[in-house]
Amino acid sequence: MAQLWNSKSANFLRRRGAHSRSLRFGAAVAIRRPLDLHVTLGTEVSGRWTVEHATLVLRIVLSLCILALLGFFYLSEYNQGVQIAHSLMDLHTEEQLLLQRNGVLKTDIEQGASLQRIQQEASQLGLIPVDPRTIQYIQIPAPVNTVSRSAS
Repeated sequence: MAQLWNSKSANFLRRRGAHSRSLRFGAAVAIRRPLDLHVTLGTEVSGRWTVEHATLVLRIVLSLCILALLGFFYLSEYNQGVQIAHSLMDLHTEEQLLLQRNGVLKTDIEQGASLQRIQQEASQLGLIPVDPRTIQYIQIPAPVNTVSRSAS
């Protein structure tokens, strides 16, 4: 079993009393006890939690929260836009139906107001055409006020 490691890692591991094997890219694996495995990448990694670590984690968490919040706002606005578009399509469909109904009603009015239609309805009711020379007009006098104004 050939031992391959760089000199700094080897000296560090020898001082710690550990055996070492070289891995790819200059990483060294130190085995102190049978189940204790530490990987170092050129510098010693301490097991302590530092303020820099906490700050970095806090920044990452805050960034993810901000991204989630922005995503929520985007989806909320997109949903409102879809709802407005849907209601606009409903209004457009209703407008088309009302225009069609209005056209049908105009046609009915035109047919009902035509002279032929009126003559046909009059003949069905038993009315006959009259000669304009035989028409007599009756004049009705204005009503006489029978109530006296003595109350004033």
